[in-house]
Amino acid sequence: MTEAARLGEPDRAERLHGGMTREERDDARRRRLLDAGLQVFGAEGYATSTMSEICRIARVTERNYYDHFASREDLLVAVYDEIIADVTAELVHVLSTERDDPAEQIDAGLRTFVETIANDERRLRINFVEIVGVSARVEAHRRDVMVGFQQLVAAQISQYRQRGQKQADDQLRITTSALTGAIQESLVDWVNRDDRPPLESIIAELSRIFSLALLDPSARG
Repeated sequence: MTEAARLGEPDRAERLHGGMTREERDDARRRRLLDAGLQVFGAEGYATSTMSEICRIARVTERNYYDHFASREDLLVAVYDEIIADVTAELVHVLSTERDDPAEQIDAGLRTFVETIANDERRLRINFVEIVGVSARVEAHRRDVMVGFQQLVAAQISQYRQRGQKQADDQLRITTSALTGAIQESLVDWVNRDDRPPLESIIAELSRIFSLALLDPSARG
């Protein structure tokens, strides 16, 4: 008898199944469900999706599904949150490096955001199309995320404004809402077009709009 068995603990061989512990299997199932959610919601749409299809793609039973998510809506939010976490991490990293030319800083931030989210069309559709209006709970969550991005934009505005030119709170809120809306609507239009222009042209136009809104004439040169 092993020491573990003598103490009433299962052997590692008993804890393992397929070379994985229970925790590892749970993590792997959750990962597969998130990947399946990205595929189904992003490629086929949330409204027409079914749990059975998600489970088939993820290779899990419906019982295992409910071990991780209470509903399709919960899985959608989890996929959305993962996309937002990835984009935010990339954006914060890029913006943490200050550049001498504010226009270059703006371009770097926009380029990072657009390329990170639009290079995988499924992520773009989930972030800007499929998540919208799903339910009151999800919409409130989406609005909270939007406020977070608006705060990032507001921080950039505060950085670029010269002393004595600080915007009033109401004006700043209008500016940040308008700029984040410009990103969203530009990308929604792009993803729904058959004759899509290159992403580079989207980035260039957004950079021009942001520079006009954020930089003083003397800063733009």
